[in-house]
Amino acid sequence: MYFQIGVIGALAFIALVGVALVRAWLLASTRRSVVYVWPALMLVVIAVTSFAESFVLVEGGWMLLVVCAVKAARDMSWRDALAAGRPPAPTHEVLG
Repeated sequence: MYFQIGVIGALAFIALVGVALVRAWLLASTRRSVVYVWPALMLVVIAVTSFAESFVLVEGGWMLLVVCAVKAARDMSWRDALAAGRPPAPTHEVLG
């Protein structure tokens, strides 16, 4: 991957995957549902696969990376919590 996108591209890719993975991991640990584990699991698979080959740069890799990052960012918005003056809370809680 380094040879295809260069140093700056590799650093941007690592930053994107890192931020998305942290958000997805935090979301999966707070929601406690299998649905929220999939973005974190897929980001780990993408990161591990990208060390050996450039899957993320070709085929459906970019789409999968963007979908996982957007899903984690959408469900865990810090801007909404900051505007309300409270920490981020789950939006899809099951009562009972």
